[in-house]
Amino acid sequence: MRIVAFILSMLCVSMVAPAQPETTIFGSWELLPDKSADIDLYRNLSVRLEKGPAGIVVVNRWGSTRFFLDSLVLPADGREVRVPITNRVFPGNVFMGLMMPVGEQRTIKASLEKESLRVDESFPVRGSQGITRVSMTRTYGLSENKELLVCRITRSTRTSGPELIYRFKRAGTRRAYFVRLQDDWDIRNK
Repeated sequence: MRIVAFILSMLCVSMVAPAQPETTIFGSWELLPDKSADIDLYRNLSVRLEKGPAGIVVVNRWGSTRFFLDSLVLPADGREVRVPITNRVFPGNVFMGLMMPVGEQRTIKASLEKESLRVDESFPVRGSQGITRVSMTRTYGLSENKELLVCRITRSTRTSGPELIYRFKRAGTRRAYFVRLQDDWDIRNK
């Protein structure tokens, strides 16, 4: 009887398909700093993308202990929404001398295409020369191997210089580390 139970349990285990990696942009993502553009003050960025009945939830958290949270619920059909500016922080580059004018509004729309999300945004910024309107596009998509989330940011005020690209891994994955050892660590040697 034990042998029959063992054989049946082995058959059941062999019939279970191995877990497939998720191949969607939705979920929680952690920044890979060495594969991303520099973030000056906050040094870190995490992203959470969700698709729900109210629309697409986009949460960008700039920083870890000291942070700025930008949380949006956007209709997936491309309709524009107006979001009030409640904080003066311009999180992508705090030291540019720009600030968001509190009380004004951001105009934002999202479009979901196959395996990517495009967020178009227009907002005023205050600098030393006064207030100007800026347009920005964030495109979230998967890398070729479908393991990383890639976020590309373009702004109307940034026409030269390196491209702003941020790469993320799924939250809670890829936590292995390695250390290069110096000296002779072979047990048979001295």
